[in-house]
Amino acid sequence: MADALPRRIYLIFAVLAGTVMFVLAYKNRLVFPVPWNDEARFFIPARWWAGHHSLQPLTLNAPDGIFWVPDGFTILLGIVLRIFGSSIETARTFCELLVAGGTTIFSVAFYRLTRSWIYGAVITLVLIAPPVVFAANMVRMEAPLYLLIAVSILLHSYGYKLPAGSLLIGGLLFHPAIGLAALGYALLSWAPLRYDVRAPRKSKLFGIFVLAVVVLGLSFECIRILRHLSLFRAQMGYQIARKLAQ
Repeated sequence: MADALPRRIYLIFAVLAGTVMFVLAYKNRLVFPVPWNDEARFFIPARWWAGHHSLQPLTLNAPDGIFWVPDGFTILLGIVLRIFGSSIETARTFCELLVAGGTTIFSVAFYRLTRSWIYGAVITLVLIAPPVVFAANMVRMEAPLYLLIAVSILLHSYGYKLPAGSLLIGGLLFHPAIGLAALGYALLSWAPLRYDVRAPRKSKLFGIFVLAVVVLGLSFECIRILRHLSLFRAQMGYQIARKLAQ
């Protein structure tokens, strides 16, 4: 009973941390950062998908699609815009909620990994920082990636290596750079795609289900790229050249 009380109190703290993150992001909306054109490059395709169920936004003069980023964020944000209203305010609120939820999940995961409410609280307070608030206020893929990594760490704290590694691999649908995290996790965890034979049957099935969904999503993305391979190469070549020139 003595152990149960601190866990409950810490859970309240974790939820409070996420709430503080949301309030900070909301209060600094349109200020940190100010609206910029890169947000439009993510919001407009998502809004087009929400209204036309198409990844070929004619409003951006892209009749064959956009391939310099994966389509995961476009589809995810498009679903939200379709349900809650196709406005930039909806998109900003969605990203802020993702980061707020991710902060709470990070906090719980840190508590489980360190087995100390002190270390968990200290690491949580480090997250309530300007860079994270900045990510929450942008209509970009940083917000869902933040949540995805938090969920992966929480799953790992429960010993669910397969779904944790699968989610990190699924992050490739949002940004290629997450592949480094997936590779690092695989190396540090003795291959996350291998599940423990002693794990309960339900956890095995859950891991296989997550992996199957990720593989299916990546397969669709690869098929789309192969169908427009020349355009993909041209757009990625331009992006790489532009990044190297900065």
